[in-house]
Amino acid sequence: MRQRSLFVRALLTLIAGWIALGFVTPAAAVVVTPTTPDGWAPANVRTNATVAITTAQPRSGAGSLEFTTNTITPGQDKADYEKTWTPTDFPARTLSGLTALSYEYYRDSSSTTLAHLAPVLRLYVVDVTPTSPTFGKYALLIWEPAYNGTTPTPPVPTDQWITQDILNGKFWLFVPSGQSIPSGVVQNYNVTLNDWITGSPVGQPGDPAPINIDANTLVFGINVGVGSGWGATFRGFVDNVTARWSNDEVHANFEPDPAFRCIDILLDDFNRANTTKGLGRNWTGATNTYRIAGNQAQPFTTAGTIFWNAQPRVFGADQAACVTLAQIDPNGKHHTLILKAQSVTNYTRGMILVSYDATSQQVIVETVEPGQSGWTTRLNVPVVFNHGDVLGAQALADGSVKVYRNGVQIGTATTSPFFVNRGGRIGVWFHQTSGALFDDFGGGNTTP
Repeated sequence: MRQRSLFVRALLTLIAGWIALGFVTPAAAVVVTPTTPDGWAPANVRTNATVAITTAQPRSGAGSLEFTTNTITPGQDKADYEKTWTPTDFPARTLSGLTALSYEYYRDSSSTTLAHLAPVLRLYVVDVTPTSPTFGKYALLIWEPAYNGTTPTPPVPTDQWITQDILNGKFWLFVPSGQSIPSGVVQNYNVTLNDWITGSPVGQPGDPAPINIDANTLVFGINVGVGSGWGATFRGFVDNVTARWSNDEVHANFEPDPAFRCIDILLDDFNRANTTKGLGRNWTGATNTYRIAGNQAQPFTTAGTIFWNAQPRVFGADQAACVTLAQIDPNGKHHTLILKAQSVTNYTRGMILVSYDATSQQVIVETVEPGQSGWTTRLNVPVVFNHGDVLGAQALADGSVKVYRNGVQIGTATTSPFFVNRGGRIGVWFHQTSGALFDDFGGGNTTP
């Protein structure tokens, strides 16, 4: 019993030591998506540049972080993507404690800016030495390919991913304005992180003085970006940004949001004999205003509301519906999904419509509920659907409606308290859209 007590006391002492040293539980590589950004966000995006997570050049999955510039106004060709944190929350994330620092970048051959330019990586650092004259001031340490190669600067290889370990590379320093100290670039491009920590690098005459950087200096953010002042055009990508402090790691793998796969919940593929009218017993409502034609469904001019009628019929407060627009009627305003319908005979009891209007090339979300005199428009999304595209929607328990084209979200509508925590029926309504054909109706209960 005494041996167990001694072991427990020793373990508690060890844990206390870890806490005192700022020990942090190892962090797993994080998949960063537009809806789960893990603190990452666009920053400093000017009018001639863009940054977004896209599928254009996948690296470690389905996507990466894409940057573009098209310089029209000098200096407006800049875009960054960054993550910052409160320094005191991570006291072990010192500049001197970094054990790994890397990222991957890609320069597209369509770029017309200078050949040595590619996305850069910046570290936010803050002086936390109380006796320092710049205590509490911060700066950015910047690594870029142009200052980490031979002279003259070689061009960056194009159309290929470059994995860059930059821990022992050369970083220049920028002091942002608004800190009651001189700001600007410290022009010394031949300095490693260790040089900044152990030496006293300075810039050129007229440059601002660097902030104090020493063994205590904390890292409180990571930034990747392009521009400004590059001129012409640039297209490139970044992925797998990694900073490590022994067992603590910031690692961002940039990926698109998972595609909405409502069509996997297929309810009706319409693969059956042609009919003069009607779609079969799994549908209810104005079914005689539709027919089967060539293994697809075709609406008549008088087409009304129809609802899926196989069990469970009524779906929950988180529900989805989708349909393939096999043929779009160019004059049709109502290639429409129905969600959370409260009645199959009286639409005024409550219903959500998600319609593709081919005449105005937009998706419209509308609702009606008891006591309301007409339809209320909740969302208009400019978008073009082509023959064969899938219109999808989720109507969720919080009252929101997410709209999708081919599984990619294109908009979100807010409805009203009436639809919060409320289920209902799903269906379609191709009102005065007789030139259309639809196929592969799907839906049911879903997860947000």
